[in-house]
Amino acid sequence: MASGKIKIKNFPDDVPFEKIPRELLQSCDTNSVHNKNMSLQAIGLLCNIRSYADTWDLHKTELYKRYAKNKEFSVRSAWDELVENNYIIQLKVRDGSKWVYIYYANVHPFTQEEIQEIERSEGGKTVKKFAAPYSKKETENKDNQNDEKEAENKNNQSDEKEQIPASSEDKSREVPIDLGDYFEGNEKSKRQRDEKEIKEAEVSNLPFHLKSYLMNFPLDELQIVKASLLIGKTIYNTSEPDTAKRLMLEDVEYELIAMLKRIKRKMYEKQEDIKDLDSYIKKSTLTVFERYALDTFEDIEV
Repeated sequence: MASGKIKIKNFPDDVPFEKIPRELLQSCDTNSVHNKNMSLQAIGLLCNIRSYADTWDLHKTELYKRYAKNKEFSVRSAWDELVENNYIIQLKVRDGSKWVYIYYANVHPFTQEEIQEIERSEGGKTVKKFAAPYSKKETENKDNQNDEKEAENKNNQSDEKEQIPASSEDKSREVPIDLGDYFEGNEKSKRQRDEKEIKEAEVSNLPFHLKSYLMNFPLDELQIVKASLLIGKTIYNTSEPDTAKRLMLEDVEYELIAMLKRIKRKMYEKQEDIKDLDSYIKKSTLTVFERYALDTFEDIEV
């Protein structure tokens, strides 16, 4: 049977204070240039983990009972999100006859070089998940379930009644969850899947890089931006009598992305709604086409 402590290590370990970068704090904000579609729960969990002393052995399962307003499923989801985005990396390392589970946390996403350095230092490989995905059941595999429960029981005798006997190793238990969290999470996931599918359909006929950038916008904003881009393109092409000088979105793809980034920054700084910038986006799109045409065709003589 595998067993061992589970520690959470802050990285780097020489920071004596909490310094949270703006890039992380705004990674949930669709109006920010730092947006990475992170959730507030994931950002809050990471900031909380960073506040603990590096000398403290913090057990992962301890987090599930630590927060007054967040149940276990909510904390698990936030944790998985941080792992997926490389703010937390996790390793499973053999220590004699036991397994030790180690977690590193950082306020910046770990680079591949940092991950390789930690793997060499710890003598193990990082993984995104210790077990296959599940639906509202134990996140980690049976060994890891027993490891965490055994480690908790050794450190806290009052939890002794929760010890899982070896005979139950190949049985998975239901995680005690808040039904409100469960149904809210299911409904939210369905809405997110539906919106993503609609967004993918909306941008399906656009150039690749422009399409990828527009997927960062909420659906209603994406639809407004897409319509404005197409109208700007149409205005330019219908006003250009020379068919050889008419342009496609592909011709100005990178220029349009740069323009939209400037507009998004303007929205964020002035707290404006994209609906109020509809005309501005059309005019800016037209300007992008006109400048590109001027730079591209100015030396061409018919």
